[in-house]
Amino acid sequence: MKKLSEDKIAVLNFNKDAIVEANAGTGKTKLIVEKFITYLEKGISVDEIVLITFTEAAAKELKDRVKNRIYEEINKGKQNFEKALLYLPSAHISTIHSFCYDLLKRFGIRNGYLDIDCEQITDIEIEELLDEAVYSIIGETDLKFLKNLINKISSDYVDGLKTVVNFIKTSIKHRTRYAIFRESFSVDKMFESVIESYRRIVRDFSFSEKAFKNMKKEKEIAENLVYLLKKSFEKYEFLKKENRKIGYNDLLELTYKMVKDEDNIREEIAENFKVIIVDEFQDTDPLQWKIIETLKEKTSSPPEIFVVGDPKQSIYRFRSADISIWKEATEKIKNKFYLTTNYRSGKNLLEIFNKTFDILYNKSDKPLGVELSFEPFEGVIEGGKVETIIYETYNEREFAEKALKLTYEDSLKGQVAVIGRKRRDIEKFEEVLREHGITYSTVGTNPFNTYGMKEFLNLLKWLKDKEDKKSLFLLLSSRFCGLDHYQTLSFIKEGTTGNLSLDEKVKKFLDTVEVIRNKKDRELHSVLLTELLEITGYMDILSVIDSESYFSILELIKEVSRFEKENYLSFDKMVEEIEKLMNSREKAVQKSPEKRNGYFLMTIHAAKGLQFDTVILLPWGRNPPTGKFLYTSVGFGVKLFHIPSQDRETEEEKFESSPFFYMLKKVDQYLDEIESKNLVYVAMTRAKNRLITALLQTKKELKFPYGSDNSPVEIFKNFVVDKFPEIEEKKREDETFEVVAEKEIKTIPVTYPTRKENKEKFTNERGTPAPYGISPKDYGTAVHLLCEAFIKGADRKKAISYATTKFQAVKNILIPRLNEIFDYLENELSFLKNAQTEVDVKHFNSKEFLSGRVDIILKEKDSVEIWDIKTGYINENSIEEYKKQLNFYKRIFEAYGLKVKALKLLFIDEKSILEVNND
Repeated sequence: MKKLSEDKIAVLNFNKDAIVEANAGTGKTKLIVEKFITYLEKGISVDEIVLITFTEAAAKELKDRVKNRIYEEINKGKQNFEKALLYLPSAHISTIHSFCYDLLKRFGIRNGYLDIDCEQITDIEIEELLDEAVYSIIGETDLKFLKNLINKISSDYVDGLKTVVNFIKTSIKHRTRYAIFRESFSVDKMFESVIESYRRIVRDFSFSEKAFKNMKKEKEIAENLVYLLKKSFEKYEFLKKENRKIGYNDLLELTYKMVKDEDNIREEIAENFKVIIVDEFQDTDPLQWKIIETLKEKTSSPPEIFVVGDPKQSIYRFRSADISIWKEATEKIKNKFYLTTNYRSGKNLLEIFNKTFDILYNKSDKPLGVELSFEPFEGVIEGGKVETIIYETYNEREFAEKALKLTYEDSLKGQVAVIGRKRRDIEKFEEVLREHGITYSTVGTNPFNTYGMKEFLNLLKWLKDKEDKKSLFLLLSSRFCGLDHYQTLSFIKEGTTGNLSLDEKVKKFLDTVEVIRNKKDRELHSVLLTELLEITGYMDILSVIDSESYFSILELIKEVSRFEKENYLSFDKMVEEIEKLMNSREKAVQKSPEKRNGYFLMTIHAAKGLQFDTVILLPWGRNPPTGKFLYTSVGFGVKLFHIPSQDRETEEEKFESSPFFYMLKKVDQYLDEIESKNLVYVAMTRAKNRLITALLQTKKELKFPYGSDNSPVEIFKNFVVDKFPEIEEKKREDETFEVVAEKEIKTIPVTYPTRKENKEKFTNERGTPAPYGISPKDYGTAVHLLCEAFIKGADRKKAISYATTKFQAVKNILIPRLNEIFDYLENELSFLKNAQTEVDVKHFNSKEFLSGRVDIILKEKDSVEIWDIKTGYINENSIEEYKKQLNFYKRIFEAYGLKVKALKLLFIDEKSILEVNND
């Protein structure tokens, strides 16, 4: 390969197909943007260039950077770029799925590849159609055949059935990542591929007669599973077509079929698009590459291909990214370049990186041919250091304590990333941060995708539809009731679990929940959900055993409350929105941290593409799969039942008992080891100035606790730290109210201001201020909404509309009173438009979590006023409670070193402001 100079002139001036392997931190994105500009300079139009990247967020960033560069060229007086700016909004800078959708709309509709009135299928619709397809096929399948198959997977029939259903649904949903689809449902080809890979990894082995006999049984099970899979897929495709729906995988499959089979369309596409640029090529799956490859190899005037990526950052095998595609592309695209000059990390860090990655990657034995090599970094930035912490056998707390002491000062002036392989790897560090009262943020996680949220959603789905037996089954077998599968099935079918006390418990639970069903759409959804959680006691359970779920559901209630202030949805539609929220990819999209300093906790996948002053790389463990049923990107298999020998089994005996399963597991573990090297590479190269790593001290030896290769231990033991500073207790200068999302706090009691609820309708000697025909509670909500809109700058019409959206039935009753209040706000309290309103404030320390929502905050230079809006007339009996509430908020503000100048109650109906004692 040719090594690029620092200014990248070589590749920018190159006029043929090229593939660029860009090491981390070498300016890949800048190179792509500059290459785009060179094509424009050559007279190629914006709409003749296709720029494909991996995510919508990356596509938006690239389009913005291209636009800025075009502006620069226009400012230089280059008039030909003005046309490029005009056509830029319609430029093909997008994900591969968006590009395929454009091709299908443009060329496929007229040729029958896409119905003009089809719609993009939603995640909820996918689940519904998959359920209908799979369960209808299972229902049509011979019972004896089904029982025989399931019994080979699990001794628990219900669990085995669930395993089969999950396998079929997952395979169909993400079919581009599974070999059985690539092999057109051929079990023979799948077996041949796995066996061939195993032969390359383990060269000296042979099949015994027993192994051959058992592998024949394994193939029979696989063929039976493929029979169900294929039939279910056909049914799913039929249902999609019947409902005129199209999915992400369909976009790729239909586009490939179109460019492969339609010569005229293929030529027309090639005429329209002169250049195809592919960013993050290491994340490409086989089908995506086939589309590009076909356009390149089977057209008379093929587009120029410019591919950029870093195969060592291929960490999405679980999303069907296939590193073998990089190898295939480098063989077909003859012109190859390296980008090695790193503009991110200090030279001292790069020196350690070079030694580490040379050991991990540059080994002579590469049996599968997909193993990677490493070209050393070149540095331009001085400095950088590595520090290694030795911790005792799996004592992750010890590592976290030491790493915190080393990096606390860094966190006060810069960004410190705490990076783990899995979300659970981060939990111990979170715990230590909380105990020290240190704030932190998270990057790239969906707060609503927790196990407790899934259980709660099943309850909501059953409340939505009483005939939804699937949701009822999952609900009764969840932590709400705790039935096992047999008891649940028995109760649904026969009305009894076979245990009287259990029956009473379940019936009591269902009766309790039925009360909520009868309240649907009669009160605010957030209030209804809160009541549901209280009467079922579910939050009490989660607070003890699953705090992550506990806080995700708290966050959900707040999200629903925020949403319904501006929108109205029925209860049933709200449940659908919650399901979308839980499965949302957008909620999990990584983004650059906005705060200048502090701790940022994330997984390696969320860290990809980011950079930090200091990186703490958490140790990780990777337990191999232990189940009887294994399905991976390279194949699937069922472990045969067998009786182990009395003595410890040899590897040969394990192999003979279920040979294909054994080979599949070994091949998958080997591929996982390849990817684990990439995970180490991605995590370490996020560091700009400082990297904190670990070595594990076992009784026998030191271990490198990242992946399965222990050879880098010799490098990192030279940087072991012996002394650790104490954390100085002092306030951080940059702390804000949004300390951390509640979902991230664990095992800390939530403290809210206490309120004595008046069960009776509000009245006093002067009567209720609420207009006749509306409850004081709803009136209070409407007034708060009006005040919020006024403070945010809305005019009278918009403010009243905002305040009455949820009260259509009594809108005419409310409007005259709201007009009076708006007059008061506008004439007497216009200065509140400089305030903040409806502000969530929270703080935690080692003993408690304080959380609340402040109606109004008036900020001065070095102090704040806290206001609370009240409807109704001044009642001396309530003042003490209001005072407690305001002083509670005061505690939170003072925890951040802010002076609270005044605590005020704004009595809207009295048109008066009462300042309470600032205790």
